[in-house]
Amino acid sequence: ERPAVMSELTIWSYDWVPEGPRGFVRDLRLRWACEEAGLAYDVRTIPFDGRETNHLSRQPFGQIPFLDDGAALKFYNYMPTSGGDMGYVDPETGVYIESRMHRRYKSEAELLGVVTTESGIMTAAPYQAVDVDHWIYEGTGLKVGELFGENGLQERCWGGASGHETDKMSGSSPANARMLAKGINPDDGGAEIVQYDVPSGGSVFSVGSITWPASLLVDEFTSRITRNVLDRALKERDHPYPSPRG
Repeated sequence: ERPAVMSELTIWSYDWVPEGPRGFVRDLRLRWACEEAGLAYDVRTIPFDGRETNHLSRQPFGQIPFLDDGAALKFYNYMPTSGGDMGYVDPETGVYIESRMHRRYKSEAELLGVVTTESGIMTAAPYQAVDVDHWIYEGTGLKVGELFGENGLQERCWGGASGHETDKMSGSSPANARMLAKGINPDDGGAEIVQYDVPSGGSVFSVGSITWPASLLVDEFTSRITRNVLDRALKERDHPYPSPRG
């Protein structure tokens, strides 16, 4: 454990974090930067419970990690608040802010149809098929309620194609966005597969998951769904692919 030192620099972090994100809180980056620069620093903590409001006087968005230089606070934040933290209520306006991008501009859900939330973070699981009449399911043979994306090569967060950080639909999602599948991660934290069309003739498809790409080589269903999406985008449907179920 690093001994305490007298310093004008203080790195603030949590006194405890849940098992899932443990070891991934970004205060390590600030410690690393100080060590590399040869700067002395102290480390202090705030309670994890009530974290959204218990240190607003030090950090107006209730986030960690942040750096205090004794004169002014430097807001070095590597995760948004309250959902690893992925959303929070603005203390000045009372408006719910879904993400860092939402705070500065708009929620990414307005474009992607989904946005990251705290539930399900650092877990992984298969998806459950929902709207199987949609064209992404062509040739899969999947039925409502069946699981897919059970196989994957992701080693950091193993368990299925819905995982690591999981995005879901929100109040900012386009009205015509369709939720096609949802991961079965704990705490209703599964990623949601979403698709919608735009007036220009384009289409948006989101799987809402970091672990999806690691499943493509070893999971026949995620691979086929991805091929369906690419085929439709390229309008090259002349060569049929075999169904995973024959």
